[in-house]
Amino acid sequence: MKRVALFIGLSFLVCVTCIGQRLQRVKIASAKGADAYFTTKPEKEVKGVLVLLQGFGEKTKEIPQKTQIPALLEKQGYLVIFPELQHTLFADDHAKFKLDQILEAEYAKYNLQDIPIVIGGFSAGGAVAVGYAEYLIKSGSSRKIKGVFVIDAPLDLERIYRSAVNKIGYHCSDLISKEGHSLKNTLDTRLGGPPEAKPAAYLNSSAYSATAQDGGNARLLKDIPIRLYCEPDLEFVRKKYCQKLQMADINATDLEGLSTFLKKIGNLRAELIQTKGRGFHSWNIADAADLKNWIVGIQ
Repeated sequence: MKRVALFIGLSFLVCVTCIGQRLQRVKIASAKGADAYFTTKPEKEVKGVLVLLQGFGEKTKEIPQKTQIPALLEKQGYLVIFPELQHTLFADDHAKFKLDQILEAEYAKYNLQDIPIVIGGFSAGGAVAVGYAEYLIKSGSSRKIKGVFVIDAPLDLERIYRSAVNKIGYHCSDLISKEGHSLKNTLDTRLGGPPEAKPAAYLNSSAYSATAQDGGNARLLKDIPIRLYCEPDLEFVRKKYCQKLQMADINATDLEGLSTFLKKIGNLRAELIQTKGRGFHSWNIADAADLKNWIVGIQ
């Protein structure tokens, strides 16, 4: 793999080749330090912008090896942006700031002006994608959202916390117990305690809140085309990880709930796509060609 460093002002690019795509690693300086991200630019005129966010523990530059989504959208004239975000379960202030900076830099670089954004992601990246879309809508940003998609994303932090407590109590495997402790500790630290002690923090940070009558931040998605992908294979996770696991312990619960809520408030362009046999909790849940057609066809 060849790497060529180019210094341009405060930024530099490192070009790498990844399954036929030319990825550029960009660093930009800001008041909060240096930020980095990858991009892949179409050969001709930019017709769209896709922001693609990785799952927890994934390396950003490896996304194109796991899904054809970026390659197919690049062929349709999309500038694809792969932000390198700190590990987070939701769109926190740091993630919002970093995404703002990245988009500002890319829009200025290519003079994209009013081209709307498609944003999506896998797992925790999907939660950040939804949360960032809600943030742009709520803030009245000039950046417009064309569409959102998520692949098996955890969206309701209250549900995640209660599931974490349950996983600790199941006493069925070290993996499930460790995951429970990790999630609980993360949320206790980031949000100041459990949901009953910090209800406002959970409501404000969750992309969707099942216990809120208005869906919490999800109400902001009323007019946004959105696809929610999941493979609710409870039988599989019980066999592989723990027989005591319940539907409330898998992310499909959040996506099913959000889909129902959005349809209830009148979003006729909210789609829940449930698969079977495509791989529990993986990029492959989303059929890349079909997703590409959906994105390109959004009016």
